[in-house]
Amino acid sequence: MKKGFVIWAVFGLIFLLMVGCGKKNQVIRESGTPLQFIILDEDEIPEKLQEKIEEEKKKPFQLGFSDGKDLYLVIGYGEQETGGYSIKVHAVEQVNNTIRVITELIPPKKGEAVVQVLSYPYIVLRTKDIQLPIEFETIP
Repeated sequence: MKKGFVIWAVFGLIFLLMVGCGKKNQVIRESGTPLQFIILDEDEIPEKLQEKIEEEKKKPFQLGFSDGKDLYLVIGYGEQETGGYSIKVHAVEQVNNTIRVITELIPPKKGEAVVQVLSYPYIVLRTKDIQLPIEFETIP
């Protein structure tokens, strides 16, 4: 009987270690209230903001720009060696007294034909300006 208990105890310990190890890589975030936004085409971006993007685009950057009515959220991923990149928006939300923006740079698929030229992927989102600080997060 004692031998059976020891075997079950060992299996239980192994199970707990496996479950504990699996949760290490998970990021737990507080959910927020989703904010409505639109992704802007280049011709919809205010001229002043386009100039700022041009200045910053060679290195990764994030910025918020307000025109008093709308808030423009800009995420740039810096210089990339080829074209074919896209940006996925995971969330634009209000969490407590902060606007949180979560994005991810999606590289070209392996074997996909891409333009062999330097590119500077960025995205511009427009939402209502609610006068809160902005927290940018990128998913690796």
